[in-house]
Amino acid sequence: MEDKELTISIINSDKHVTKERFITAFLAALIASLASLCFGFAIGYTSPTEVAIENDSRLNITKDEFSWFASIVALGALLGSILAGFSVDKFGRKTTILITSVFYIPGWCLICYATNIFMLYAGRILVGVGVGITSLTVPLYIAEVSSAQLRGGLGAINQFGITIGIFLSYLVGSSLSWDWTAIFAIAVVAVMVILMIFMPETPRWLITNNQRQKALQNLIWLRGSLYDVEKECNEMETNLGKQENASLKDFRKMGLFRLLLIGGFLMFFQQFCGINAVLFFNAKIFSSAGFNNSKVVSLSVGATLVLATAVSCLIVDKSGRKILLMVGSIVMFLCNFFLAIYYDIAKIPLNVGQKTISIFGRNISHSVPLSQISWLGVLCVIVYIAIFSLGWGPLPWLLMSEIFPPRIRGFASAVVTFINWSLVFLVTKSFQYMIKSFYEQGTFFFYSLFCLLSFFFVFFFVPETKGKTFEEIQHCLKK
Repeated sequence: MEDKELTISIINSDKHVTKERFITAFLAALIASLASLCFGFAIGYTSPTEVAIENDSRLNITKDEFSWFASIVALGALLGSILAGFSVDKFGRKTTILITSVFYIPGWCLICYATNIFMLYAGRILVGVGVGITSLTVPLYIAEVSSAQLRGGLGAINQFGITIGIFLSYLVGSSLSWDWTAIFAIAVVAVMVILMIFMPETPRWLITNNQRQKALQNLIWLRGSLYDVEKECNEMETNLGKQENASLKDFRKMGLFRLLLIGGFLMFFQQFCGINAVLFFNAKIFSSAGFNNSKVVSLSVGATLVLATAVSCLIVDKSGRKILLMVGSIVMFLCNFFLAIYYDIAKIPLNVGQKTISIFGRNISHSVPLSQISWLGVLCVIVYIAIFSLGWGPLPWLLMSEIFPPRIRGFASAVVTFINWSLVFLVTKSFQYMIKSFYEQGTFFFYSLFCLLSFFFVFFFVPETKGKTFEEIQHCLKK
């Protein structure tokens, strides 16, 4: 039977060839990414259900209240990131993924049976806690069950799960009522829990907690019987032994503070590259080009996210992390810049009382007719979403799971995840104020500058981790 197993060949430093089984590590990553699918579904839920919730006579909520309902998930995620930092080290990566259901299921139940805005808020916060735990734990779990040769591709499955979840929320939310969409989310969480029970705990966590024999058994399940699991286990123990005395006071001495800065700035640029602005305006831009069916637009955007992330899974271990991030930075800079130009030169009908001011000095009431320039907006949106899904969507999470030493990986990942969700909330709530203050042109120009800065940040400060074991990454970072 072993001859028929799906395997890949790896050349070890001692020149011996071992066979690593691919299918089981892929299966573990795929099932873990179902939690990421729950994450994506929660993020995308408010887009297709906004009108239905606002018009439901049982709830009687205002647009401002719905805005808080949509964005308050980030506050729950902040709490979730703190809980996850404790849980992943105390209870393990697998158990922490299962714990997300304790928050997802009650949260969705509150949303489903809500009769007032406070039940919606409470449910959204609970779902947000699950989202925060998921965003930290799943990348960590996938990274630790993967070998160095597979970690990039399998790590990108985390973002693939998120984009599938967003796409699924658009599809289900546009077909079912808002409360039945919440019930669908509960069913997805239940499937994730049932399948995740049968998946292994990560060998690294087991070794950290003095369960070497169990770690060897899980490595054999993940890698196959033809793989030299004893060698990998010994490398883990050696590296963990060197990090045994790591503590908070060592962050400056060991250069760990620099790693925290790298992780934090990756999340900063991920949020300030303009993804929220592009997703917010995509419906309006498509509508200006004649695509007036909101369902078709949402599904098109979701499908672009899914397909581009799937490509990222296939190429990230071949091209490398840095090159994908740098190419993404330049392309997103161009897309944001041309979207700023699009809004500056397109003749868009003005609302009553709206000022005709442009940061580029052009009165937009005397600009190019929309029908002649709409192709530019649509092209920028599609290219931007695709390139974001290739690089800046999945890779900051992947790098977060790779660059921190094992002994402080849980705490450091929690700090970086907390930074990410703080920025998500900040960007989401400040976005409308930016539009009012700088208009669409100024907003996209603002984000284009951060895309350009992100290129130089990646070039000078972000390490390349492609094809390296965790031990090799730590050795390079110490240098």
